[in-house]
Amino acid sequence: MNKDQSDDPREKVRVAEGYPNIGNSGGGYPGGGYPGGGYPGGGYPGGGYPGGGYPRGGGYPGGGYPGGGPGGPGYGGQDIENNPKIQPLLHPAGLLNVDLKDQEIDVTEDQYRKLLLYTDGRQVPKQADNNREEIAAHWDGNHLVSDEKSPLGGKMSRVYELSGDGRQLYETLHIDNGRSGTPITIKYVYDIPASDADAHIQNPEDSDPGRPTLKSRQEDDGSIPPPQ
Repeated sequence: MNKDQSDDPREKVRVAEGYPNIGNSGGGYPGGGYPGGGYPGGGYPGGGYPGGGYPRGGGYPGGGYPGGGPGGPGYGGQDIENNPKIQPLLHPAGLLNVDLKDQEIDVTEDQYRKLLLYTDGRQVPKQADNNREEIAAHWDGNHLVSDEKSPLGGKMSRVYELSGDGRQLYETLHIDNGRSGTPITIKYVYDIPASDADAHIQNPEDSDPGRPTLKSRQEDDGSIPPPQ
């Protein structure tokens, strides 16, 4: 994970909740915030998850804005960033391993939590294992897009795409916020090891001609339709 180029998820949530956008001057996720800190150590001016907020003493699990009892304004103590259902989205993996198969893409995180994205329209079973999540997805050109329910109500998607030079993977979350109507968009950036990136650029089609590829934008000449 490229922390400097990735969004600070706590800042994105606070903007959606109507809090001031105050986190841009101290770096990216997780060490940013204003003036220093992000997850786990600080918002403004100090603290964050698990302790802190804006401007003092709030955040998770106690406090909010401006710094008192549990929760923030008008939400009865149920701030979005305190919602346990959204916590995995706000604490992304430091490392991803992506395995592209025929009509299935497996994304394994550094803590061995696995996302299985199916692009063949199959019925996704009810989830029973927090470490293994099966998700419906589809190809939109060179973008792999998941079709999920938002933990806040409405819909959610994860969009995976390569950078123009093929050396970074972008994971962008689009989360509907049923409470305020303001959607949350969070972008995480992952650097691809040089050896893997070079191999992809030199042989983007892989040895299996039926295997879909996350092609970079500059490689897309429109001649190859997205896998079905």
